[in-house]
Amino acid sequence: QKASVGEVRIQFVDEGSLAPVGGAKVTLFKGNQSVSTKTTNEGGQVTFSVSSSNSLSISVDHPAYLIKTGYPVSVSTAGYTQVAMTKATPQNSQIVTVHVVDELGQPVENAYVALKKSPSGASIGTNKITGASGTVVFTSLEEGTYFASAYKPGFSDQLKSELFTVKARENVEVTIKLVLGTGSVLLSVTGADGQPLAGATVQPVDGITQQPINGDF
Repeated sequence: QKASVGEVRIQFVDEGSLAPVGGAKVTLFKGNQSVSTKTTNEGGQVTFSVSSSNSLSISVDHPAYLIKTGYPVSVSTAGYTQVAMTKATPQNSQIVTVHVVDELGQPVENAYVALKKSPSGASIGTNKITGASGTVVFTSLEEGTYFASAYKPGFSDQLKSELFTVKARENVEVTIKLVLGTGSVLLSVTGADGQPLAGATVQPVDGITQQPINGDF
């Protein structure tokens, strides 16, 4: 058995009243591996002894609050680290946020995004259009399995996300990466007088990276 390098000490409180949240189930993870699960006491406190301080995170579940997952934690040096919990309401839970990005991970504005129920493929509400952040939000969803799709002219065909599940007291974030489409470009090179210019050298440039494109294009 590995020797302990310290303790992770956490106190969970209501974000509004700062009252302790007792009876919450807390799971400690190292990377993606579950290490231990404990329940907070009446003071909202829980303590884990750990053999390594690297890549630690927790998930916490209480029936009255939004579920937290992947919350990073570290070995405590003094006292308890306070973590605020948000009360679950119909307005703030069961929300799906869809991020549309390009091949470099940059937000894609004016992309059309649809949310559909699986396996029927029935659309949920109307399509939404991303803003400058490349993000749209679908709210007040029923529990179940869904997928999202995104499309913007100039990019490849409509792309779908993996299936994901919406559960009570949970919010879901989905990212769809669009790939630039293919096609042909007709260029006309003219001189200062507006007349066609023969023998000009044309160098295409990638519209995203601004780097020259060599070879076939």
